Amino acid sequence: ALEKALAQKGSLQALRIIEIYNPDETTSKLPRYRLFNIAQNDPFSAVGLQNGDVLVGLNDRIVVDPNILREAVRLLPHDRKIEIEVQRGEVPIIIRCSTAN
Repeated sequence: ALEKALAQKGSLQALRIIEIYNPDETTSKLPRYRLFNIAQNDPFSAVGLQNGDVLVGLNDRIVVDPNILREAVRLLPHDRKIEIEVQRGEVPIIIRCSTAN
């Protein structure tokens, strides 16, 4: 399903990424990124992301450039696996996606 989703022209560019900050003074000032425009059969949906997810980390690293998510999903067939940390509502979620057999 992922390979088919990646084959769709423009499927990676439709994703909208909006930078947000947590107004709570006691938490980190690091930016987070809310994800939108995830369609039912696009690559981001295929790896398990949903509209409204907040991107926190990618492959055990803090995300400072949200466009790295597009690149990681695009390269997934070659790299074989990615780990995406998101916050969905109040729940932290780690999404592990692999194309390895």
